[in-house]
Amino acid sequence: MNELKIENATHKKIMTTTEDYADVLYFAFRHAMGRKTFAPELVVKSIIKNWAIFEKFERDVFVAEIQREVVCGGYGSIAQWLQWKKILRLAKVDDETVEVLQIKVLINERRKANENTAH
Repeated sequence: MNELKIENATHKKIMTTTEDYADVLYFAFRHAMGRKTFAPELVVKSIIKNWAIFEKFERDVFVAEIQREVVCGGYGSIAQWLQWKKILRLAKVDDETVEVLQIKVLINERRKANENTAH
């Protein structure tokens, strides 16, 4: 089990395991999904910075969750999609799959814009 040093608010060193930190980042990822805030950008930056601590199956879960949210329209907005896309690229998802997801995002965004103008 690897140890990771994190500084808390009082700048005292606290210890946690990389597995614990990976879990926290995953929960942050789930919380940020669908948010139209800076949360996705911050979470994606942390995930990318710490990509090496995730096992292959955990990386695959990130990819599957992003794909599911795109299909369901729960990714946030185009700005957030661009963040989630960074994880797909890091996970080496093939270009064709990313392109299909991008098309779905654009269709969802067009649908939302049409619904807003119809009211």
